[in-house]
Formats: sequence, structure tokens, C-alpha cells
Amino acid sequence: MRMIVAVAATALLSLAPAQAQIVTKYSGIQPIEHPSSYAEKYFGEEVGVLTKGAVKVEVYHNTQLGDAVANVQSIRNGTIGFTTVSASNLNQVVPAMDMYSLPFLFKNEQHFWWFLAQPEAAALAKPLEDKGIKVLGYLDSGSRNFFTQKAIRTPDDLKGQKIRVMASPVMVNTMKALGATGVPVAWAELYTALQTGVVDGAENNHPSVVAKKFYEVSKYYTLDEHMRIPDMLIMSMKLWNQLNDEQKKAVTEAGQRTQAYMRGAWKISETKDLQQLKSNFTEIVTPDKAPFVKAVSGLVQEEGKRLGAAAHDVVCAHRDEVDADGVEPPERRGDRGLGPDAIGRCHDQRLAIAGRNADGGPEPAEPTDNLGTPRRLHAGAHQLDGAVPCPDVDPGGAVRLTDGRALRLRSLHPAVTGSSSMNLRLAASYGTGSG
Repeated sequence: MRMIVAVAATALLSLAPAQAQIVTKYSGIQPIEHPSSYAEKYFGEEVGVLTKGAVKVEVYHNTQLGDAVANVQSIRNGTIGFTTVSASNLNQVVPAMDMYSLPFLFKNEQHFWWFLAQPEAAALAKPLEDKGIKVLGYLDSGSRNFFTQKAIRTPDDLKGQKIRVMASPVMVNTMKALGATGVPVAWAELYTALQTGVVDGAENNHPSVVAKKFYEVSKYYTLDEHMRIPDMLIMSMKLWNQLNDEQKKAVTEAGQRTQAYMRGAWKISETKDLQQLKSNFTEIVTPDKAPFVKAVSGLVQEEGKRLGAAAHDVVCAHRDEVDADGVEPPERRGDRGLGPDAIGRCHDQRLAIAGRNADGGPEPAEPTDNLGTPRRLHAGAHQLDGAVPCPDVDPGGAVRLTDGRALRLRSLHPAVTGSSSMNLRLAASYGTGSG
């Protein structure tokens, strides 16, 4: 009798419907050869692996499903599940996000990533959740530079110029402070706007200029690095609320892995693309930044206080305290940045300066990576602060994940071809976590 009951119970379980696969969309705005597109593809693959196929992400590129503004709205209403968007484009949802558009806010790349690992950065993004948007990670988008029909060597050269900007009040006001007129133009329409003279120039990063071939419709590229605005991997709260706890954990981890992957892919593209642009433009201008910084100094102070006093104060107060490697001196750091609540908490092994490891305990004498390899052998090894696995990169250019898999940057990033020693060094040095 017991055997009959057991067989019957097994039969009933086999007839129970399996949980339906969740299928959603990731909308990107960049061409397929842009590093953002490779990162988006990688994210989709990681979600599939980590959820064991329970969540399928279909990835679309090159504004197939809409431009940045449309994508944000689609995220909020749940039409799409994921998108990559500049923090500037989120100002229409939470105005304080426009703080990231402030010119010359960050001292350098290290200062930029240091701030994104602070609790204040997480607090700045938190209000997005009440608007239907969840942040899963930050994606590198480098520094922004002018590409124009006339050479820009000083702010005086911008007077009377119409410069395309995103739909950001801070960006419009920045152009005004520099003597130009900021003109919001949709990304997909910018090439034509430059070609027809609707605008005299625009500003963006090296990979975007190459991917969209803006060098065909502009002559000069000015490396003033006036802004460093993060892209954000965001998710619809409507989709988030459909997931179970394990799926939420998997999607969160996929976001962190993508943030780490993108740093490596971005650095490789940025270096390679700048070399290409040197032959594409009539001239690459490297100006004295001081006059540009002076021209916008009043704007930065005024807008910074208005948009996010707490976050702005942290950025500015520690601007000169973060060293070239993005590390605060121990006497200023205390416990800052060691909590589990910030986004993307991977810190460089130089935490040993403070005598602390990622868990707050003594730093081991010989730090090792996720696979047990001594970190001193890595040009850019990072360790984890929190529960999310932090990838490392081996000297051969593979992103090493905590589950033992090795993901070759070059295999997912066809813009990097061949196996030159330069490419290997770049991958080993920069394809790391979010420190």
C-alpha cells in the first residue's frame, strides 16, 4: 500500500506544471561593435547561466527598441526588463542624478570609481526604485571630449557654437558657462545633425565616436575630458518583483559581473579607439584644462549643492584625498566604503594600507585571488567587499569568475583582434572588478 501511495505521489509531482520561463528584453542604444553592446550581451548570457535558464534575456542594440529617453520610460512601465542608460538621462526621473553631469567633478578615473563604491552613491540611486527603476551596476563610459568643425583650444573657441548635449539641464548650463549653446539631440539623429549643420559639434567618448563614425562629419577632437558620467545598468522594478529570491540574487550577481567585465572591455576599446582617431581627425587637440575648469567652477558649486549636497560634498571633500590608485589615506578613510550596502564593492588590495581586508579583519600576509593565485602576480587584482563574487583577470587576459570559469575578453570583444602583447597587457591590467 505504501508503495502504491509513493508511486501516486511521484506521478502527481511529475504532472505539476514547471515554472514558466521568464522572457524579457534588454534594450541598448549603441552599435553592435561598441563595448556597451558586448557588455549587454555578456549580461544576458550570465543571467541565463545563473538562473539556470529560468530567466531569458533577449538583447537588442542600436536603438532597435528605442532611444535612451524611451528606454527609461519602457523600464518604468515594464515593457522592457533592462537597459543601459547614462546617469544624465535619469535626471528626468530623479533630478539629483544630474549631479554626475557636473563638469570636472571627478579628479580622474580612480576618483570616479572610488565614489561609485561609496554609500553616498548608493543613496543617490536609491530613490529610482520608487520610480520603477532598480540599479544593478555601473558601466564605464570614460571621459567626454568635444568633436567639432573648428578647433577648440580654449573656452573662447566655443563662443557661438551649437554643441549637442543629452537632455540634461546641467549639460545645457555647462555649455552656456563655456560660451556655447547646448542643444539636446537624440543619439540616433546626431550624425545627421552634424552633417547638416543643425549643430556645430558634440561631445562624447572615444568608443562612441568610433562606433558612430562621427569623425566623418567633424574635423577636430579636443581631449579636455570635461565630464565623466557613468552609464548605469538598470532594471524594471516590475520585472524585479516577478522574480523569486534566487533569481533576484542571480540577476544582481550578473549585474556585478557585467560591471567588472565592462571595465576591462572599455579600457581595451578606449585605448585602441584613440589610436584610430588620431588618423581619422584633422587634429587631436590636447588643451590646457585650467581655463575650462575655471569657466565652469561657479556652475559646479551652485548646481552641486542644489542637486545633491551630501553626495557632492563627499566627492569634493575627498577629491584631493584619493591617491592615483583611487585609495583614501587611512587617516581619512576610517570605515568608509567597507559596508555591504554600496553598489559594486570591489576594492584594490591596497586596503592593506588601512590594515583591513574586505571583511574588516586583518589583511592576510599573502592576498590571493578567487582561484588562490597570489594577487601580487596580477597587474590589476581586486578583492571583494560584500557577498557578490568579484572577478579577477589572469595574465592571459581572462576574467576569472568565482565558479572557476574563465571568460576571455577577446572572445566577447571582437574589436580587439589578434594576440599582440599590448592587448594581453591591457586585458591583464584593466579587466578587473569595481575598485
